Amino acid sequence: MASSSRVILESGGRNREVVGSFFRVSSLNVGTLTGNFLELVDELKKRHVDAVCVQETKWKGAKTKEANGFKLWYSGVVTNKNGVGIMLGTHLRNNVVEVNRFGDRVMMIKLVLDVVVVNLVSAYAPHAGLGDGEKK
Repeated sequence: MASSSRVILESGGRNREVVGSFFRVSSLNVGTLTGNFLELVDELKKRHVDAVCVQETKWKGAKTKEANGFKLWYSGVVTNKNGVGIMLGTHLRNNVVEVNRFGDRVMMIKLVLDVVVVNLVSAYAPHAGLGDGEKK
């Protein structure tokens, strides 16, 4: 479910240094968040995930929701269809400097971690049963 990576900066020449510790990021097609939001939060906490990009939330609106130490930014146009979101642990939510929503299929959150800027993008691109124009 989660993959971990280190944030690495070039500090001149070939020298590298690790900034901070591990930053665990995951991406998950949830099918729907209705009735599953708290269960998802509990799993993320258990697995020590810092950030997760979720697809197919099926929630309408461009809003936020908080629960048990996580904050979700989400974007959806039609109830029960598509929708994307990005969830961050509370230790990261104050690092958010920008949120961009592009309909119900793409959104981006910009975080500042120490001296590094991280762009998290959640994208949902279903293609089953769609015409070529919509796929593009």
